[in-house]
Amino acid sequence: MEKTKFKLTDQGKEKTFSVTKMDALKAANWSLSLASIGFNAFGDTNVDWNTDAILKALAQLDSPKASELRRQLRESVSVVTNLGEFPLDDAMLCQHIQEFQNVFLIEAEAFKVNFGFFIAGGGLKSLISSLTSAIRSDTTPQVS
Repeated sequence: MEKTKFKLTDQGKEKTFSVTKMDALKAANWSLSLASIGFNAFGDTNVDWNTDAILKALAQLDSPKASELRRQLRESVSVVTNLGEFPLDDAMLCQHIQEFQNVFLIEAEAFKVNFGFFIAGGGLKSLISSLTSAIRSDTTPQVS
């Protein structure tokens, strides 16, 4: 699987993380969950799916659903230390991150690695629109 490393500073210390791209099935399921959230949050498939719209959709979720989607993003992240790479589960996250905004930066990096190509190519709106239309009509999505 493809890995991407990134660094951030937490309490003055530089930390290194690695994001392993989700497998196709997990990424598809995550995208479908986001589409469902978008439909429920906006009731409209013509949303401009930029970062602000995604954050708005996640903010309108009840806490357990939002936490689950965020946890799934973090599952693709590992902390890199001099002893090796370790999955960034909740305990490891608390051990290595003290500044709460860094949690969001880690999740944003995981999103970018796994789904950034949609945003860069403008295809996220098309994908989400197709998936939400399918949810609404209970049909198979046709993504172009």
